[in-house]
Amino acid sequence: MAALGLGVFSFRRQPALHGAALLGMWLGQLLVLVWIGGMKFTHLEAVGIEGLMRSNPLFSWLYGLTSVQGASIIIGGIELLTAALIALWPWRPGLARWGLLAAVATYLLTNTFMLSLPGWQEGMGFPYIGRTGQFLVKDQLLLLGALALLLSRPGRDTPPR
Repeated sequence: MAALGLGVFSFRRQPALHGAALLGMWLGQLLVLVWIGGMKFTHLEAVGIEGLMRSNPLFSWLYGLTSVQGASIIIGGIELLTAALIALWPWRPGLARWGLLAAVATYLLTNTFMLSLPGWQEGMGFPYIGRTGQFLVKDQLLLLGALALLLSRPGRDTPPR
Protein backbone atom coordinates (compact mmCIF):
# COMPACT_ATOMS: atom_id res chain seq x y z
CA MET A 1 0.00 0.00 0.00
CA ALA A 2 2.85 2.39 0.78
CA ALA A 3 4.43 1.68 -2.60
CA LEU A 4 1.12 2.38 -4.27
CA GLY A 5 0.93 5.62 -2.32
CA LEU A 6 4.27 6.67 -3.71
CA GLY A 7 2.99 5.69 -7.13
CA VAL A 8 0.14 8.17 -6.83
CA PHE A 9 2.63 11.00 -6.93
CA SER A 10 5.33 9.51 -9.13
CA PHE A 11 2.87 8.35 -11.79
CA ARG A 12 0.87 11.60 -11.90
CA ARG A 13 1.82 12.02 -15.58
CA GLN A 14 0.83 8.46 -16.43
CA PRO A 15 -2.94 8.30 -15.76
CA ALA A 16 -3.26 4.50 -15.92
CA LEU A 17 -0.56 3.96 -13.31
CA HIS A 18 -1.82 6.88 -11.21
CA GLY A 19 -5.32 5.38 -11.22
CA ALA A 20 -3.95 1.94 -10.36
CA ALA A 21 -2.06 3.38 -7.39
CA LEU A 22 -5.20 5.12 -6.12
CA LEU A 23 -7.24 1.96 -6.65
CA GLY A 24 -4.71 -0.03 -4.63
CA MET A 25 -4.81 2.47 -1.77
CA TRP A 26 -8.63 2.51 -1.84
CA LEU A 27 -8.78 -1.29 -1.69
CA GLY A 28 -6.12 -1.33 1.04
CA GLN A 29 -8.14 1.07 3.19
CA LEU A 30 -11.24 -1.09 2.74
CA LEU A 31 -9.44 -4.34 3.49
CA VAL A 32 -7.87 -3.07 6.71
CA LEU A 33 -10.95 -1.24 8.03
CA VAL A 34 -13.37 -4.11 7.30
CA TRP A 35 -11.05 -6.81 8.62
CA ILE A 36 -9.90 -5.04 11.77
CA GLY A 37 -13.31 -3.43 12.36
CA GLY A 38 -14.98 -6.82 12.07
CA MET A 39 -12.48 -8.34 14.49
CA LYS A 40 -13.57 -5.81 17.14
CA PHE A 41 -16.83 -7.78 17.46
CA THR A 42 -14.94 -10.83 18.74
CA HIS A 43 -14.10 -11.48 22.39
CA LEU A 44 -10.44 -12.14 21.59
CA GLU A 45 -9.98 -8.71 19.98
CA ALA A 46 -11.98 -6.92 22.69
CA VAL A 47 -9.69 -8.35 25.36
CA GLY A 48 -6.64 -7.73 23.16
CA ILE A 49 -7.26 -3.99 22.78
CA GLU A 50 -8.40 -3.37 26.35
CA GLY A 51 -4.90 -2.60 27.65
CA LEU A 52 -4.23 -0.23 24.78
CA MET A 53 -7.48 1.63 25.22
CA ARG A 54 -7.37 1.81 29.01
CA SER A 55 -3.88 3.37 28.85
CA ASN A 56 -5.10 6.28 26.72
CA PRO A 57 -7.40 9.00 28.10
CA LEU A 58 -8.93 9.52 24.65
CA PHE A 59 -10.31 5.97 24.77
CA SER A 60 -10.38 4.88 28.42
CA TRP A 61 -13.63 6.75 29.16
CA LEU A 62 -15.51 4.21 27.02
CA TYR A 63 -15.05 1.62 29.77
CA GLY A 64 -17.01 3.84 32.14
CA LEU A 65 -19.96 3.70 29.74
CA THR A 66 -19.93 0.08 28.66
CA SER A 67 -18.24 -3.30 29.00
CA VAL A 68 -14.94 -4.40 27.47
CA GLN A 69 -16.86 -6.00 24.60
CA GLY A 70 -19.13 -2.97 24.26
CA ALA A 71 -16.18 -0.58 23.93
CA SER A 72 -14.64 -2.82 21.29
CA ILE A 73 -17.94 -2.98 19.38
CA ILE A 74 -18.19 0.82 19.39
CA ILE A 75 -14.70 1.10 17.87
CA GLY A 76 -15.44 -1.69 15.38
CA GLY A 77 -18.74 -0.10 14.39
CA ILE A 78 -16.99 3.19 13.67
CA GLU A 79 -14.37 1.39 11.58
CA LEU A 80 -17.03 -0.49 9.59
CA LEU A 81 -19.08 2.68 9.01
CA THR A 82 -15.89 4.41 7.87
CA ALA A 83 -15.21 1.55 5.44
CA ALA A 84 -18.79 1.66 4.13
CA LEU A 85 -18.45 5.35 3.32
CA ILE A 86 -15.04 4.89 1.70
CA ALA A 87 -16.47 2.02 -0.39
CA LEU A 88 -18.70 4.59 -2.13
CA TRP A 89 -15.69 6.40 -3.63
CA PRO A 90 -16.23 5.31 -7.29
CA TRP A 91 -19.92 6.21 -7.24
CA ARG A 92 -20.35 8.90 -4.58
CA PRO A 93 -16.98 10.57 -3.98
CA GLY A 94 -18.57 13.32 -1.89
CA LEU A 95 -19.90 10.79 0.64
CA ALA A 96 -16.66 8.82 0.49
CA ARG A 97 -14.76 11.94 1.55
CA TRP A 98 -16.63 11.81 4.88
CA GLY A 99 -15.35 8.26 5.30
CA LEU A 100 -11.82 9.34 4.41
CA LEU A 101 -12.04 12.15 6.97
CA ALA A 102 -13.19 9.59 9.55
CA ALA A 103 -10.27 7.34 8.57
CA VAL A 104 -7.81 10.21 8.98
CA ALA A 105 -9.30 10.98 12.42
CA THR A 106 -9.14 7.28 13.36
CA TYR A 107 -5.48 6.96 12.38
CA LEU A 108 -4.56 10.23 14.13
CA LEU A 109 -6.31 9.08 17.31
CA THR A 110 -4.63 5.68 17.08
CA ASN A 111 -1.24 7.37 16.83
CA THR A 112 -1.83 8.99 20.23
CA PHE A 113 -0.95 5.57 21.67
CA MET A 114 2.66 6.62 21.06
CA LEU A 115 2.20 8.94 24.03
CA SER A 116 0.74 6.30 26.35
CA LEU A 117 2.52 3.07 25.39
CA PRO A 118 6.13 2.06 24.75
CA GLY A 119 6.81 1.39 21.07
CA TRP A 120 10.10 -0.46 21.49
CA GLN A 121 10.74 -4.09 22.29
CA GLU A 122 11.02 -4.40 26.07
CA GLY A 123 14.64 -4.44 27.21
CA MET A 124 15.93 -3.64 23.72
CA GLY A 125 15.12 0.00 22.85
CA PHE A 126 15.50 1.64 19.47
CA PRO A 127 15.49 0.30 16.72
CA TYR A 128 13.85 -2.93 17.97
CA ILE A 129 10.23 -2.13 17.40
CA GLY A 130 7.71 -3.97 19.58
CA ARG A 131 4.13 -5.05 18.85
CA THR A 132 2.75 -1.62 19.76
CA GLY A 133 5.28 0.08 17.50
CA GLN A 134 4.41 -2.22 14.59
CA PHE A 135 0.74 -1.45 15.11
CA LEU A 136 1.46 2.29 15.03
CA VAL A 137 3.72 2.16 11.96
CA LYS A 138 0.92 0.43 10.07
CA ASP A 139 -1.51 3.18 11.01
CA GLN A 140 0.92 5.87 9.88
CA LEU A 141 0.98 4.31 6.41
CA LEU A 142 -2.81 4.02 6.43
CA LEU A 143 -3.01 7.69 7.44
CA LEU A 144 -0.86 8.68 4.46
CA GLY A 145 -3.01 6.55 2.14
CA ALA A 146 -6.24 8.09 3.43
CA LEU A 147 -4.79 11.59 3.02
CA ALA A 148 -3.69 10.84 -0.55
CA LEU A 149 -7.19 9.60 -1.39
CA LEU A 150 -8.76 12.58 0.35
CA LEU A 151 -6.61 14.94 -1.71
CA SER A 152 -7.39 13.18 -4.99
CA ARG A 153 -9.77 14.81 -7.44
CA PRO A 154 -13.28 13.31 -7.58
CA GLY A 155 -14.17 12.16 -11.07
CA ARG A 156 -10.63 12.34 -12.44
CA ASP A 157 -8.86 10.22 -9.86
CA THR A 158 -11.64 7.91 -8.70
CA PRO A 159 -11.47 4.26 -9.76
CA PRO A 160 -13.59 3.12 -12.71
CA ARG A 161 -17.20 2.30 -11.94
